[in-house]
Amino acid sequence: MLTDNDRNLQQRLAERAAAVVAKVAYSIRPLDGGAPIRANAGDQMHTASTFKLYALAALYAADAAGKLSLNERVEYVPEHHTHGSGVLKLIAPGLHPTLRDHARLMIVISDNVSTNAVLRALGGPEAANAAVHSLGLSLPATEIRGYISFADPSSFASFTAGSTQSRPTMVASGKRSDSSQRLLPLPEPTS
Repeated sequence: MLTDNDRNLQQRLAERAAAVVAKVAYSIRPLDGGAPIRANAGDQMHTASTFKLYALAALYAADAAGKLSLNERVEYVPEHHTHGSGVLKLIAPGLHPTLRDHARLMIVISDNVSTNAVLRALGGPEAANAAVHSLGLSLPATEIRGYISFADPSSFASFTAGSTQSRPTMVASGKRSDSSQRLLPLPEPTS
C-alpha cells in the first residue's frame, strides 16, 4: 500500500515523465518493504551506460577467477574507435592502457572505447552477457548484445527498469549470494 509520501512521489514522477519527449521507465522499490512505484517497468529499454556497472563486476570476477589480469595491457587501435562519451576516442591509437585503466575510464567518465575493450577482454558481447548473468544477481531482462556502436544504438544492450533491483534489495535486507558477496561485498548486518 502506498503511503501519502509515496503517492506524492508517484505523482511528481508521473508529471516529470509526461514532460519528457521520450519513453520513460522506472521502478522504485522502497527499502522498507513498501509498495513499488513503477512506470513502464516491464518494457524493454536501451540501457545507455547503465550496463557498464555489470560489465565492471564481470571483469573483476574474471580477474578474481584467474581468467584474465586487470594488469594486462590492451592496445588501442583505430578499429576500436567509437562515438559517444569518453576520452580515448580523442587520443591517437597506439596507447596501451591496462584493463584496470579501461575499467576505471568506463565507470568514471563512461568511456565507450574502454567499455568495448572490457567486452573484448570478457570474450566479446555474448561471453560478456553470460559473465554478467553468472554474477549471482537476478537480471533476467538485462542483455548485452554487441559492442557500443552508434550505427545502431539499440544494438548493444537492453534491460527493463523492473529487473535491476536485486542489488539494492540485497543491501537493504542483508541477504547475499556467495558470488555477489565476493564481487560486491556487503557490510555485516547490525542489530
